Amino acid sequence: MLSLVFDPPVRQTANIICVDLQHHLFLLTTEFKLNLAPLKPGAQHALDVGTGTGIWAIDFAQEHPDIEVSSALNNRFPTYSREL
Repeated sequence: MLSLVFDPPVRQTANIICVDLQHHLFLLTTEFKLNLAPLKPGAQHALDVGTGTGIWAIDFAQEHPDIEVSSALNNRFPTYSREL
């Protein structure tokens, strides 16, 4: 049995990499679709809650610049701000 012990910053970095990798694998599986449910015509807001590092919210905001995207991020993950 192999056991690895990381310092908290290294463990946190490894976790971020794993969660972001899951996001990319999901995109490959769904043919790069960020959402599988249809968007309501004229949608103005989207909420990302508890879905990882916030990479989905960043990608969705870039794909849909007319929709305001809010994310309930833990402060340990990187943030992104789109200039209006």
